Amino acid sequence: MGEKYNGWTNYETWATVLWIGNDESAQMTVRDMVRENPEDGDLARAIKEWVEDNMPELPGFNDNCFPMGLFTDFLNASIKETNFYEIAEKLREE
Repeated sequence: MGEKYNGWTNYETWATVLWIGNDESAQMTVRDMVRENPEDGDLARAIKEWVEDNMPELPGFNDNCFPMGLFTDFLNASIKETNFYEIAEKLREE
């Protein structure tokens, strides 16, 4: 595993936490998720699903196939690297 980024597993995890913390609507949504998901694993999955569901539509998205394209690959790789379990643990501590 590489070096931590600002105290988090990696840049992707840090950036996700930063965006959640800097957006009032996201904060409220995630606070509700913390209440609704008593287990860290369930909370981590809920946050990941929420991030994926809010991924912007980019060229290559359509109803007949999986999303594709360079930027979609970048987004998917970043989501895959994000440590949602670590985020869930920290949110529960707050």
